[in-house]
Parts: sequence; structure tokens; C-alpha cells
Amino acid sequence: MKVGRKHLLLFVAGLIFFACLISVSSRRAVHAVLTANLESAARAQEYGIAESMEIGLREGSKELLSAYLQGCLGGFGAAYAAAVDGRGVVLAAASVADLRREEGERLESWVAAVEPPSNETSIRGRPVLELAFPVPGGGLLLGYELKGVLLTERRIAMKIFLFTGAAGGLTLGLLLLAMRDLARREERLRRTEKLSALGRLAAGIAHEINNPLGSILGFAQAAAARLSPSDALTPPMRAIEEEAVRCRNIVQSLLTFSRQDAGAVEVFDLARAVEETLSMIEAQARVQGVTMTRALEPGLSAAGDRGQIQQVIMNLCTNAVDAMPEGGRVTIRSGEAKGGGIYLEVQDEGAGVPAEIRPKIFDPFFTTKEVGKGTGLGLSLVHEIVLRHRGTVDASFPSGGGSSFRVTLPSGSK
Repeated sequence: MKVGRKHLLLFVAGLIFFACLISVSSRRAVHAVLTANLESAARAQEYGIAESMEIGLREGSKELLSAYLQGCLGGFGAAYAAAVDGRGVVLAAASVADLRREEGERLESWVAAVEPPSNETSIRGRPVLELAFPVPGGGLLLGYELKGVLLTERRIAMKIFLFTGAAGGLTLGLLLLAMRDLARREERLRRTEKLSALGRLAAGIAHEINNPLGSILGFAQAAAARLSPSDALTPPMRAIEEEAVRCRNIVQSLLTFSRQDAGAVEVFDLARAVEETLSMIEAQARVQGVTMTRALEPGLSAAGDRGQIQQVIMNLCTNAVDAMPEGGRVTIRSGEAKGGGIYLEVQDEGAGVPAEIRPKIFDPFFTTKEVGKGTGLGLSLVHEIVLRHRGTVDASFPSGGGSSFRVTLPSGSK
């Protein structure tokens, strides 16, 4: 299962929407709690406030009301307090700062039955919460500045938004990892099924083709040995011999590709195995103008089937040489891998591989070579052999051109 960019963007958009929804809901909840805390002290003494205001309004003493209002500021932690008559006109006012209701100011909200008893409004551009305590003939108005409340809400809402986003991001990461692992397992299953089919195919090919192919090759070699170099039949017979050998190698590659084990395991010197392999292809490489450069770390031991590992080296180096028809340099490196084990790297200076076909380079029978010059089994064979040896093979394509294949194998050192 593959996750496209469209699905990822939809998930991220949904995550942001979900985080914003939770943040807004949490901010409302925090706002309700904080404003309730502001009201609690005054609401707890609502009965006493009503009695005091009735006395103050009945006495009609501005000094008495002002003294009572000053006590309300400290007693209830309000920013300002005001005594209001039945028409909503402020009779007396007190405040701890410049935020206040002015004496003689008429409050329309008070005239409108003072509903609801708490109201959020703005005084001089600053948000406030006003609590009304109506009594016959007027009442008390307490004001609380909400600047600190709003700042606290924003901080809490932002933290919740970030936490939700981080949790969603972590969930997305885990989901992508799980889907990536699932995709790998599906790919492994498809490859296993393909290997099984190729195994049956290879067994049939080996039985049906190897014997007649051996006869063709034998007769062609015998006939070519009896012909003089100037004979007109010599080139055709040599061509028959070469093509028969090529067919035999294809059959052998199929058999190796479909085999499910890593062969005979032994500990061998990696640098020596590389040198032995290069000796078989270096002469042909020089003919094509290709130089084989070595950067091999001595003393590295590999564990596995020596013959199969040499086949890996042969296929990688042959591909590198074929990638530079105009000549160039192939660099073979080896060393200790960072995560453990050892590595072998083959790098060429060819044209590289186009980005659109890079995911297919390890597929069986996929090749970019001309018809008759490649079977498409080289890199797939490398991939299967390395996997059987509990190793990895990675391809990279530098921006400057060329290709690099790095094979990591278990070390034979104890």
C-alpha cells in the first residue's frame, strides 16, 4: 500500500484542523474556569452584598457608598466598583487603576434588566468582565480586567495545539513506518512468489535446454577447431559457440537466481576475491578504455559463498564497464561499515540511471541495454545473492553523473 502526496496533505490538513478544534475548545473551557474563579469570591457573598447595597442606597450617602466600594476592591479583587441607581446611573465609583466607570455615567445594560448578571465588554479598549448585583433601587457593579486571563488562555491553547500536533505527527510517523514495513513485506512476498515461479521455470529450462545446448556447443567447438582461420565457416561457427555459451550462462544465472540458500559458507579474504575477479575482466575493460582503480582495505574477511560473492563483484564491475562505452574509470572500494560488517563499493563515471527507472533496477529481466546485450538478471542476481548473505545493497547516483553500488556483508572476523 502506497501513501501518495495527496493522501499525506489531506492527513496533515485534517491534523491541523483537529488540533485547532481541540485548541479552541480548550481555550473556551479555560476561559470558563478562569472567569468562574474571578466571580467565585463575590458570588459567595452575594446575599451580604445585596443587604449592604440596599442600606447604602437607602441612606443616599455618597461617602458611605464610596467607602463600601473601596472595601469591595480589596475584598473581591476587582479592578473597579460602581454603585448604580435604578435608572442605571453611576452614583459612586472606585478603582485601583485608570480602568473605571465614571460617576454620572448611564449604563444601558443595567436598564435592560441587568441580564445576564455577568457580562464581558470593553472599557477604553481593554477587555473586562462585569458582575452585576441588582437590588431594589439599584445595585453594585464589579469589574475585572481580562488581559491576564486572555494571555493565560492563549498560552494554554498554544501548548495544547502544539501537543496535539506533536502527538498527531508522531502518529503519522508511526503510521508511515508501519506502512513502509508493510510495503516491504508485500514486496518481499511478491519477490518470493516470483522466485518460486522462476525456480520452476529454471528447472524446466535446465532439463529441456541444457542437454541440447551442450551438444550444440560441443559440436560448434569441434567444428571450429577443424576449420582454418581463413575458412568462410569459421566466423559463423565462432558465433554459434559464443551464443551457446551466452545461453548457458543465462540458464546458470536463472538457476542461481532461483536458489534459496547462500551456498557453502566460508571465511575468505575480500580483497583477494576482488583481485581474482578483476583479473577476468580487466583486460576487456582496458580494450574499452576503462581503468579499474582499487581502494581496498587489506585484512578484511567476508563470510559466505565465495563463488557467489565473486559473481556479485563480476556483475557490478561488468555493469560499470558497460556504462562507459567511451571509456572512463571504475573505482572499487572496501572497508568496515559503520553499522557493523564490511562493505564493497563499485563506482563508475557513466551517464547514471534516470530517476524514473531507478526503482526498477533490481527487478528481474529489467535492463536498459540493447536487445541481445543484456538479460536483466545482473543486478537482480546481485540483490538476491546479497540478501541471502544477510547483507544489503544500495544504489546512489551523484548529481555530477555516474552510479555507485555499495554492498554490505557480514564480517568473517570474530
